[in-house]
Amino acid sequence: MKTICCACKRTKVDEGWQRLVVESVKEVSHGFCPDCHRKAMLKIGEASHKWSGKSAGKGRNL
Repeated sequence: MKTICCACKRTKVDEGWQRLVVESVKEVSHGFCPDCHRKAMLKIGEASHKWSGKSAGKGRNL
């Protein structure tokens, strides 16, 4: 089974993550490579911080 980053499309190989063309693979799993995971968590943290700063009476703006 090949694991492909859902953000940058790099493929996990034994020695790390590389940009590879994956053809004819029957089983593929999607996830985040370490770099994209870190970026996504930073964005989530920033959004959470902005959302938590809103007044309770104004509701949520998602």
